[in-house]
Amino acid sequence: MKLIITKYFLTHLIFLIIFPVFGQVKIKNIQDVKFIRLENYLITLKDKTTLLGKYHETKGEQIIFHTNNYSKLSAHINDIKHIRKINPSQIKNGKWWETNNHANSYFFGQSAFNILKNDVNLYNNMGFYTALEYGITNHISISGGLNLFSVFAPNDYESLNIISAKVGGFSLNKNVTIGLSSFYGKNEDDTHLSMNGLLTIGNQNSNFTLGMGAYRYKTAYYYYPYYNDNETKTTTTPTYSIAGMWRVSKVFYLMTENWITTSDETENVLSIGFRIAGSQFLLDLGLFNLIDNGEYLPYIGSSYKFK
Repeated sequence: MKLIITKYFLTHLIFLIIFPVFGQVKIKNIQDVKFIRLENYLITLKDKTTLLGKYHETKGEQIIFHTNNYSKLSAHINDIKHIRKINPSQIKNGKWWETNNHANSYFFGQSAFNILKNDVNLYNNMGFYTALEYGITNHISISGGLNLFSVFAPNDYESLNIISAKVGGFSLNKNVTIGLSSFYGKNEDDTHLSMNGLLTIGNQNSNFTLGMGAYRYKTAYYYYPYYNDNETKTTTTPTYSIAGMWRVSKVFYLMTENWITTSDETENVLSIGFRIAGSQFLLDLGLFNLIDNGEYLPYIGSSYKFK
């Protein structure tokens, strides 16, 4: 058990080394910006100082901004390295919060939010399962993944291949979003198929999602020593889920994800944990309670959003 947990953490340590936690965002150069009066802008100077304020006017080579408390800021054009327009919802207590680029998922489960067209996310769960997700449109995404350990040590680890698809990001109003997710999973003996309707209430910073769907599980039973002779058992059960995230600071989120089923073949699960997320990289840490057998399992997951 200690060896397995060590491998989980080593895998995510490699993730941290390869992908910076708070990836740099590509920002327009000052020459490309057309300022709009009273709109919010985040200015990065060449000495790495950042200024946040509403654009007021340009006087010669000086750009004048006002802060939320009406203080005046000015910056010389030659001193500005980058500048970007900021949505007012990204300003909390006078500070800028990066857009939550990871609102489409919790630990394992999905929210009704979808990634955007041409977005590419790389996921890793528990060190061994790795998946790549691609946004076909702003409302449709697909992903595929496998057990990395089974690739490098096929004799020691069971393969697991999963393909999933999602249709989401449809807003009924400002705080209600709906979607539909599905996945197909296959290993040597078992087949998993699931489809869930999703209702997310809240925004991308703080929300909770209600899910309802069906889970179909097919497994093969072998009779020793006749491994070529087997029987299959198929179970279909309704599934219910409730998950949520609460952004409490610029990079810190509290999260929970809980599953309820009515089948003896599946587990009812409660979980609690947190997420540390920058613009591109996130790290999830959690504790899962398998209610039916009383077990507690640690969880670690990570994701990288390519720009």
